[in-house]
Amino acid sequence: MLAVLSKPIVDAEKEEAMNFFYELKIQLALGEYEHFAEEVRYPITIPVDGIPKSYTFAAELEEDFGRIFSEDEIQTFISTDEFKLIFTSEGVKLPDDKVWFDLICMDPACNEAEFLITEINN
Repeated sequence: MLAVLSKPIVDAEKEEAMNFFYELKIQLALGEYEHFAEEVRYPITIPVDGIPKSYTFAAELEEDFGRIFSEDEIQTFISTDEFKLIFTSEGVKLPDDKVWFDLICMDPACNEAEFLITEINN
């Protein structure tokens, strides 16, 4: 597997990061779990019922969405203000550490990059 290249998030990209998160919140509020799953950087390993499970495709993650996120966790996600996001050298995390995302390079030279979810913790 190739290493994942990420681009440092500078001040100019912080608004884009907040918009990415805001869009995720809207989709979750609407029950559009497919959209959330499509914004994940695959492959990803997520603890499900205490056991690490690897996902390669959005459809797999969407199928297990209710086992990964409880209703309370979805409500916490939706109610988190974009200005509460924590920007670190490893990416952006929510205050509860449940979800991380980062600016992922789409080409080797990193001329194109987009925000994708990189970690989901249970």
